[in-house]
Amino acid sequence: MANVDDHPIWKYFNVPEGGKCDSTVDKQCNLQDDAEEGGSCGTRFLPTRTSTYCIMGRLLEECKSKTENTLKDVKESWSEIGVSIACDGWTDGEGRPQLNILAVNSRASVFLFGVDCGTDKKGADYIAKHLKTAIVEVGAENVVGLLMDGASANISAASIVAQEYPKVLWIRCAAHALSLLMKDIGELNWAKPTIEEAQQLISTLKNAQWITGHFREDSLKVLKTAGIRFGTNYIALERLILVRRTLKKMVSTKGFKDYMKGRPKLRVARGTIKRPGFWKGVEQVVVVLKPIYMMLRQVDGNQEVMGKMWENNINCPLYVVGRILYPPNQYEKIFGPDRECTKVFKQFVRDYYKGETVKMGNVLSPMATVVETEILTYTRGTGEIGEQKAKDEHILIKEGHLDPVQWWVMNGSDCPHLTKLACKILKQCVSASTCETNWGVWESIHTARRNRLGPKRLADLVYVSHNYHTVKKLDEDFAKKMMVTALPMIREEPKDGYEPLDEDDDIQDEAYLDISTVDESEDEPDDESEDESSDSE
Repeated sequence: MANVDDHPIWKYFNVPEGGKCDSTVDKQCNLQDDAEEGGSCGTRFLPTRTSTYCIMGRLLEECKSKTENTLKDVKESWSEIGVSIACDGWTDGEGRPQLNILAVNSRASVFLFGVDCGTDKKGADYIAKHLKTAIVEVGAENVVGLLMDGASANISAASIVAQEYPKVLWIRCAAHALSLLMKDIGELNWAKPTIEEAQQLISTLKNAQWITGHFREDSLKVLKTAGIRFGTNYIALERLILVRRTLKKMVSTKGFKDYMKGRPKLRVARGTIKRPGFWKGVEQVVVVLKPIYMMLRQVDGNQEVMGKMWENNINCPLYVVGRILYPPNQYEKIFGPDRECTKVFKQFVRDYYKGETVKMGNVLSPMATVVETEILTYTRGTGEIGEQKAKDEHILIKEGHLDPVQWWVMNGSDCPHLTKLACKILKQCVSASTCETNWGVWESIHTARRNRLGPKRLADLVYVSHNYHTVKKLDEDFAKKMMVTALPMIREEPKDGYEPLDEDDDIQDEAYLDISTVDESEDEPDDESEDESSDSE
């Protein structure tokens, strides 16, 4: 039997070496041990008898304080690289509306606080009020934008915040926009029947015990679609293509034909698998959705892609600014001259630095004018930016070996104000999917066993859990970068023209079969006469 004194819970209590607790700890913990004279509580108590008040009160506050101390380095970096306030709404398992608000950039995501909406309506004014609270907590000078999806309440809330904080702009969530685009394509007349038929086929296969067991033997699974995941239709259809040869062989086996008797849904599924027109439709949908899904994979999460994508939208100018300030776009002239983008960029600079002045020599000059002058230096490639060293380093940025912010720090001495702006904008995320991930933390804490947690206590637990993993991930990323520098990673090329799925893509957390060694020519021809005879039996 393990020694009770070795339990890690003892480090949270002020217990002397003699094994006696003082009266203060006894009162705080509300121990049930028989107290002896002198204020001691006798022998040491079991951790299971520690009161909830002590663990969820004093100890939780200590954990919050320690977590906040570990985030000091992250928060100090906000003044240099900026941060965005991400906000998303959600309804928990008990039907209570919630809001979670995080501070995110491409380096890390920090959970700030959660809001239990209660009976309040999640309208524009309500969201704006909590966004302003987050901006005050982070510091208005550190906030670059508000990262939210395109819901009307969010757009109106961003406009309300911009009236008080004109430098804080709305950033459209690119992952949400691309997901809606994929959903709209799936509703088209040529794609919708194929997707619905594929969903029906997958549902039938997943609910058949014999098929599930057969797939388990082959280390293969068919994926179901999930409404809460981005790109779920593409993932499910691509998996169908990967397992197509195995499915065709399976429905021709004697075991499947015996199991199919008396099950009309399996008979329909068998006909769907054998019909070439169905697979042709699936391939067409996958070919159309694949570029959008690959872009979704790039923008989803805390990725540095602000300069790699852009949108010509005056209501969301940060994408345009990021596109212009991304060095490879400037040197390679990817998009060519674009008057509309230049116009949006100049208007952004004038609005961003409205009313600000800077001392140039003995004269106070408008900050917007100074930045526009530095923009000419950057676009024309004069000064240090025009040197061959700076031109060669943009290739390292494309290959992922150099951070674009580092490029500006090393080569932007002639454009100090533009460099500061570029460092803040290029470090911002374009997706609010971190909020979606954070809801998983809420669900893992607020379970059936812990369904009486109050809103504040639940938010405190989420604060500790989410931010602990944030700090842990920063250490892992640092070690990974050191390994990449010493040993470049070699990525295997996809086979058969399809990108292999990663573990994160697996909606049901199931392994998939590597069919790269299976030859398409091995498919047996359909024997319709044999099928009809077996059906008649």
